[in-house]
Amino acid sequence: VAGLALCAIGNLATSDMSRDLAPEIDKHLKSSSPYLRKKACLAMCRCLTKCPDMVEDFVERFVTLLKDRSHGVLITVLQLMTQVLIVDVAHAEE
Repeated sequence: VAGLALCAIGNLATSDMSRDLAPEIDKHLKSSSPYLRKKACLAMCRCLTKCPDMVEDFVERFVTLLKDRSHGVLITVLQLMTQVLIVDVAHAEE
């Protein structure tokens, strides 16, 4: 159920909803389940495109997630980092 909720957050959340639900996504980034960590990374990736000012709040999570043993989590963390760099460059140009 939590994985489905994270997918819904990533697909349906507006920028205000992304700000409000960021602590819940962060909670799942620390989950013991690799599936939930992967879904939380994907949801955070989409939320950061909608609300780029939240990037600074989640940068320290990348280091711990990069040490993960699950290949799925590692791939999504790399996707998240790529999205952060794209958003940061676009945000800096404005």
